[in-house]
Amino acid sequence: VEPSLWLPWALSPCRWNGRYYAVPWVVDTRVLFLNTSLLEAAGASQPQTFEELLRAASAVHERTGAAGFGATGADNHRLYKKILPFMWTLGGDVLDSAGRCVLASEANVRALELYAALSRTGIIDTQKQLDAAFVRGDVAFWPSGSWLIEKIERENPALQYAAVPMPGRDRSAPGISFAGGEYWAIAQKCTNPALARAFIRYMTAPGQVIAFCRRIAEAGFPARRDCFTDSSLVSNPIKRVFAEQLRTARMTPVHPRWLDIEQILENAVVDVLYGRSDAPGALVQAQMKVQALLGR
Repeated sequence: VEPSLWLPWALSPCRWNGRYYAVPWVVDTRVLFLNTSLLEAAGASQPQTFEELLRAASAVHERTGAAGFGATGADNHRLYKKILPFMWTLGGDVLDSAGRCVLASEANVRALELYAALSRTGIIDTQKQLDAAFVRGDVAFWPSGSWLIEKIERENPALQYAAVPMPGRDRSAPGISFAGGEYWAIAQKCTNPALARAFIRYMTAPGQVIAFCRRIAEAGFPARRDCFTDSSLVSNPIKRVFAEQLRTARMTPVHPRWLDIEQILENAVVDVLYGRSDAPGALVQAQMKVQALLGR
């Protein structure tokens, strides 16, 4: 692996104990989709900060009766992708640099309180149902992925919508969004590692990975620094927003117990969304559970 070739944050899942075990291939992120017709009807503008987002979502709900914001609720392996951008943007995190759980931080409490406040302006549901609600024109603001572009074109091409980077803490910079990716690795028991390496070099070469992403819209963008903003991939103005958001995107911590940590975080968010706990209490309990899980 030549680290300088790749987007820096895309390398984290490849590395363990100082060694590289995989090669990044494609990456993608989430942006904020917005229904411009509902914003116009409510007299609201495109938000650049979380506070502006809350005001705009509230205005849509109060003045039009439509849902201001789509909040993912109990939806395993998806909810964490929605709450982490709020936490990261406001200065929070799941683990600190020493691997200690910091879920109960003041920044994370503010983020969860904000997410819960946004949920009260709209709908709490699964990602699949909220994608469908946005396509129908029932939701003003909804953070989602690039697959939604094709769904809108197929099911409701008349929908008046736009996409913008995730709102920031203030207007000085866009927010941080969740990023995911696909990787190539060679199994330890591979009987022809030389051929496997040649195949990976072929699949990650600029021409091949650009052609793949151009053909498969949901594939996202090449993880290579010299390819992810290729003009053929950003001719669609909505896709261009995704490329822009990738500059301020992050991946989840690389940890062998991540799936367990993820579940604890998601359960805490659900408890707050459905009124079973407040944000400080839910995150203190979540932090204690993660600490017990990690033995620290």
